[in-house]
Amino acid sequence: MKKSSRKTTDPTLIIQKKLANPIITFLSDTPITANQVTICNFLIFAPLSAYFFFRGGFSNNILGLTAIVIYSFFDLVDGGLARKKNIQSSLGRWLDMSLDTMLQTTIMFVITLNILMSGNEMWRLMALLPLFGQGIANVLGMRLTLEFDIDAYIGNVTLEKLFKKNRSLFDRFMKNMIAPTDIFFLSLFTLRLYMLVGIFLNILEYTFILFGIAIIVRSLSMYLILSFHYAKPALSKKYATFSYLDHFQK
Repeated sequence: MKKSSRKTTDPTLIIQKKLANPIITFLSDTPITANQVTICNFLIFAPLSAYFFFRGGFSNNILGLTAIVIYSFFDLVDGGLARKKNIQSSLGRWLDMSLDTMLQTTIMFVITLNILMSGNEMWRLMALLPLFGQGIANVLGMRLTLEFDIDAYIGNVTLEKLFKKNRSLFDRFMKNMIAPTDIFFLSLFTLRLYMLVGIFLNILEYTFILFGIAIIVRSLSMYLILSFHYAKPALSKKYATFSYLDHFQK
């Protein structure tokens, strides 16, 4: 059975992929390149979404969310176009990854500003948690990708095979901290779900802070798992997560 991932369980991505195919086919017959789509997409929709989320309020948040949905749609288009034209490149992958991270950070930054500027209650300082937590998670996630070949969206096939046998809850917890593929953890660490609930219920400041708590837990867990791996204690051999890190380090 195919393992869950955001790419296979996120209904918005599944629908967008189907809608993107006709546009990919059309653009494949034009001189337009995937990198051009990537850059234009970011330059148009990143400022738009940031502006609306900075303004805040139900209607502005809906408009900001709409801008993100359109950005995500063309994010799929550029990848599909690169594959269709067979022009995939390391520059394209870097652009895609970097601009996605920049958009996410920008959106989180302006939402944080909006929450902090909307009142002087002490609890609003917790709006800083998502920025710090996601920043740490991004840095550690890059290390996992470059050093251990673990993708943030789909994990790693070899790592998943180690968990076909019954594993302890603690071992599964550790695996999902570095590669969240179980549906519960996928949902727990997906910012867009917190934003959807927060925007439509008009409680974005609260769901945003809840995401911050969740991502702080994940980033600290990732750090402890990696530092434990580098310390190489004998205890690590008892767990599949550490077995993978020990034997499949690139």
